Amino acid sequence: MKIPEFATHYYLPETGPFRSLSELSTGSEDPVFQDLLTRHQRDPGYRRRYGRNYISVRREVEARLRELFIARGGKARRRHPFYPVLGESPWFRDFNAHQRELKIRGGLLLTEQPTNTCYQSRPFKFYQWEIMVDVLRAATPTR
Repeated sequence: MKIPEFATHYYLPETGPFRSLSELSTGSEDPVFQDLLTRHQRDPGYRRRYGRNYISVRREVEARLRELFIARGGKARRRHPFYPVLGESPWFRDFNAHQRELKIRGGLLLTEQPTNTCYQSRPFKFYQWEIMVDVLRAATPTR
């Protein structure tokens, strides 16, 4: 299998690229998230669904993955990652009717980054995130 020479970042036009819901200062209470939570009821082209505890679970998983990355010698540059797709994904592209995409080429590619500044993860469906949080809690020694 040939590794694609680019990654694609999908985003909504009103928020712009390289943003993270994990960065919302008031989490699930933030007006941006509240709008996304119910947007599918007003906009038939918006097909994404979130649970009310999505941001808290996401933050917990990201924090643990960040800890593990740093423990293995990684140099985390961001508190919360953004999520590009290696190559492109018609499923992500068509997930929302008004979604935009940004192709990332050249020096930003994963293969051209120092191995201690980025990592690869597999996508989790939301229910898998909740299971992952339980697994991480069980695997983390109490202090």
